[in-house]
Amino acid sequence: MEEPVLSTQNFATLSKAVQQELKKHSWLSQHGFEFLFFGLRALLFTAGLLIFYQPHIIFKILGLVVTSYAFYGISITGTHESRHNAFVASHRGNVLLGYFFGDFWGGESSVWWYNHHVQD
Repeated sequence: MEEPVLSTQNFATLSKAVQQELKKHSWLSQHGFEFLFFGLRALLFTAGLLIFYQPHIIFKILGLVVTSYAFYGISITGTHESRHNAFVASHRGNVLLGYFFGDFWGGESSVWWYNHHVQD
């Protein structure tokens, strides 16, 4: 197993410094684009379902492709934001959303993702 770039203690110190800096900015400037794209993916998911419900096979294929793309994007965005404790202000809320987007929606372990992306 590789050595982490930062020790757990240095990571915690860096994380606190970043959090203090982020508190100086509005929620919109911190997360605006991420949530704009999240909302667009939700609309795209809905559009994919509407396309899929059309009777011709081409619409079934196109709807499946669009819905799959949006489904994956929602899973990654939701898991990423929540496991970085950035989706909501509450740590507990972020953990629960991480389980929803990672384990339920995306079918991947949010704990594994946290351990290998956030902490490594």
